[in-house]
Amino acid sequence: AILSISLSSPEAALSTPARTVKSSPVGGTQRNVVREIVSFRLKQTESNHNLLHGVKSSVVACGRTKVCSQLEHWLYPKNFLVEHFVHSSASASFLDNTYLSGPSPAMMKVPVTVVTLHGVMAWTHLSPQNQSSNDRVVIYRNFSRLISVQQNDAGRWLITNDMVSLYPFPGDAASPSKKGDANASTQISLSECRILFSPRDDRSRAEVLGRKKNVPMEVVLALSQHVSNDAELITVLNDIGGVPLSMYEHCATLAGENILESIQVCRIGNRFGLAPEEGLELLRRVGGNWCAVEEAMAAAVGVTPQAS
Repeated sequence: AILSISLSSPEAALSTPARTVKSSPVGGTQRNVVREIVSFRLKQTESNHNLLHGVKSSVVACGRTKVCSQLEHWLYPKNFLVEHFVHSSASASFLDNTYLSGPSPAMMKVPVTVVTLHGVMAWTHLSPQNQSSNDRVVIYRNFSRLISVQQNDAGRWLITNDMVSLYPFPGDAASPSKKGDANASTQISLSECRILFSPRDDRSRAEVLGRKKNVPMEVVLALSQHVSNDAELITVLNDIGGVPLSMYEHCATLAGENILESIQVCRIGNRFGLAPEEGLELLRRVGGNWCAVEEAMAAAVGVTPQAS
């Protein structure tokens, strides 16, 4: 088994929040908590293994004993209660080409299942002085976990590779809008974080998606403000691939600088061939409902929707 940890940015490593769950400042009375968080942060940053950013760590856990030890050092310290809030976008992919005949450098020895998890991790410090009051120090981070699993001859599932990536948490976890116990505050904070990895302001991610889908990066960033998950984002990007930036600017002028309307007008034009003025009129007639747009175009005489 192999375990590695990757930080998307220096801000992804755990750091001391400004306030506790009940909005009390984290001050001198909790110096021991601050020291433990600083120590925890150093362990994460020193072991950061992010090849995308050119950061290669020599600390990659190999073997069951080392992996268990590093899990405690990097993710599950003894004085913290660690919770996982798993996003609904979890997936599993089964990879197998062992059926290929003849020698091949790409041939696999055994089938592999790759499990991908996304969500939010919460670290709650179990300090003796605040266990009864629920006024605890809680730290949130988005996470992505890629786990490779194989089945041995005895039928047991074995984890062969575990790669954990941490991302900054965009929700206002340090100062929740309502005071209450830790669980209530967690639910309030997590509901504010609709899209993981904060693609609303992640330019590097927008650049990658823009190149893949042939969509200007500025449009990807703008669209990310209005979708609720990655599946919805990719669906729209597939529909608007190849539209030049000048067309978005033209549609934005027609829509009165309404960014979402301008993107949807370009989407209508790219899929159904309608002029921007006609697309905007249709979009406003159905109240911006995309399903209603598709139904209207399907019912129109001589209009065949292009595959998205």
